[in-house]
Amino acid sequence: MKKRKGVEEKNLLYNIIKPFVCFWVRRSYKKREVIGTENIPKDGSVIFAPNHCNTLMDALVILNATKEAKAFGARADLFNNKILASFLHFLKIIPIVRKRYGIREVQKNNEIFETIVKVLESKMPFCIFPEGTHRTKHSLLPIGKGIWRVAKLAYERLGSKQKIYIVPVGIEYSDYFHMRGRSLVSFGQAIDINEFIESRSDKTESNVQIELRQIIKDRISNLITFVEDNDDYEKVVELARIMTAEFRGTMKEEVDNNNHYIRRIENKMQQGSKKVTKLLNKVEHFFNKRKNLNIVQESYRTDDHLPIIIKRIALIILGAPYFIFSSLVSLPVIIISEFIVKKFKDRAFHNSARFLVLLFINSLWLLIWAIVLLIVCKWYIAIVLFALIAPSMIYYYDYANYARILWSDITWFRRKDIKALLTEIEKDIVNCYI
Repeated sequence: MKKRKGVEEKNLLYNIIKPFVCFWVRRSYKKREVIGTENIPKDGSVIFAPNHCNTLMDALVILNATKEAKAFGARADLFNNKILASFLHFLKIIPIVRKRYGIREVQKNNEIFETIVKVLESKMPFCIFPEGTHRTKHSLLPIGKGIWRVAKLAYERLGSKQKIYIVPVGIEYSDYFHMRGRSLVSFGQAIDINEFIESRSDKTESNVQIELRQIIKDRISNLITFVEDNDDYEKVVELARIMTAEFRGTMKEEVDNNNHYIRRIENKMQQGSKKVTKLLNKVEHFFNKRKNLNIVQESYRTDDHLPIIIKRIALIILGAPYFIFSSLVSLPVIIISEFIVKKFKDRAFHNSARFLVLLFINSLWLLIWAIVLLIVCKWYIAIVLFALIAPSMIYYYDYANYARILWSDITWFRRKDIKALLTEIEKDIVNCYI
């Protein structure tokens, strides 16, 4: 029986498919920012440690961020199906057993971690999500021990001949739940594991790994919009949205601006100000009303709503013919996509499901269209028609998002009560000196 290739080994088919996957990753976002690639060391093995806020899309934006192949860690239960397990192995995804499955199952990680060491020895970067699970929040779960175990084992096996680095990575999205938003991948300052472990030889292993996990958390939190996850989380996030509503800039500039105001809000909260407590209660009321009315932040970014609504209605009307065309030529793909999406109760999986439909179903559908057009039309007509059909799913998502924002604008324009509440909040912000 032919031995299966190791994850770290070069694979011609993988090298052919990766650019195709990255093409659809890029099409999934209107704007993409990648910063800090100069922080990725070139003189050793690299372990990427990103936050995990949007299921499969997190791995995909990391994959697309730099040109080289990468291996990823994923939860082991995905590998229960042999066919799926073989496909995941081909994609350079390695199963990692979580603590929740029991000690006996977790012991399987010993063999798995040896595989990861082989990956790192080959200088292929390995990406592990140190929180252990995803969550659509501008926050972080506790950093697990897994990343310490990987780094320590790699140091023990390889440290005498090559450097081992952990590179914290921040992933930020403008929208967790709708396609064609914006994404930001920020590579932070690398941690030299060789130096880190050797300079702490007088400390216990428990203290060293606790310190490393805290450093990783601190560095990731500086790369994303970060709010402590407590009972006030939603209020703080919403107040920061209000305070930064008129800000325009790159996603990195928005993250820095968000964190500037979040720290100011948190400082005021720590002072125990009654004014701030009252303000946060109003913000909570505003958030609940806005959410129930499906009003998005874009709608309260400016006071000049009527001209914007008129402009958006005009664009919706102008774009309607191609939207109808796009919907008709891609109808089977749209139906399959929404059918699959509805199977997931966790909304965090919705964009991942839509991406997989784009990657597989839409690509196959476009191939069918290309063959049919070449058969029934002259080649130059076929090219023109295919050029109109090819971007139809992307246009479908863009148009749907634009219509959603327009409806939000109209709702905001009509609802004087929620606008009055926002005006009160803005006055209270000034009075609280935030």
